[in-house]
Amino acid sequence: MITIDIYPNSYSINRHANYAEEGSDIVCAAVSATAQVTANILSNITETSVDAHKGSLSVQVHRQTIYTQFVLKAFTDAVRDLEGQYRENVQVEIHIG
Repeated sequence: MITIDIYPNSYSINRHANYAEEGSDIVCAAVSATAQVTANILSNITETSVDAHKGSLSVQVHRQTIYTQFVLKAFTDAVRDLEGQYRENVQVEIHIG
């Protein structure tokens, strides 16, 4: 199961969805694409650290703005939608404050 932890200024993704074999897992692909696009957008609008390793991704926003809040909210909504569709494969935890 993919675990996604979302904080006010960051998010991290770990593990594999196990929906299908590696390389043909549409759930993993959807989460990965959403996370990478979000990281790229954040990197283009503010100072952001991205740490990617096989099976994990961590993104930290160093200066939050209204734009970064909007992007992180859109990311949260997207992965919550995926969690709703693939409950056995995606778990989202939102950590406030």
